[in-house]
Amino acid sequence: MFLGHSQHSLDVKGRIILPARFRETLAKRYDDRMVITLSHRGLNGAVERCLYLYPWLEFERVLERLNAAPPSDPAIVAFKRYVVGHAEECQIDKQGRVLIPPLLRERVALEKDVALVGDNNLIQAWSVEEWNRAQNVESLLLDNLDRLAGYGL
Repeated sequence: MFLGHSQHSLDVKGRIILPARFRETLAKRYDDRMVITLSHRGLNGAVERCLYLYPWLEFERVLERLNAAPPSDPAIVAFKRYVVGHAEECQIDKQGRVLIPPLLRERVALEKDVALVGDNNLIQAWSVEEWNRAQNVESLLLDNLDRLAGYGL
């Protein structure tokens, strides 16, 4: 699984080097193909402004769940347009870098400094500024401790 976070810089071509611990997980469990797309999670009434970097196998699992869902459900239609419609297949090169497509970089304002965040079976890519803003969740956690306890957390 992917855990922790670190900061890296995009190079002039829009590539980012993945942390060694993420590359190790990829080498053990997956191949060198990734799918990069827009986040589909929200918090406080807004969709997160970050990208999701899925190992190919994990994105296939997302597609399997989508294919099992009713295609006429408006939420499924929206998900397909937003997430699948923006998905790009990318390869990890021999130096452990992945090219973040320009349109996706633009959509979430990834310019130079990027926070790469492990999220179990995927990696999130945030602008450092947006990542720092997203960290202000203590009051939300405190307001939902009972709810989290209901999930065993």
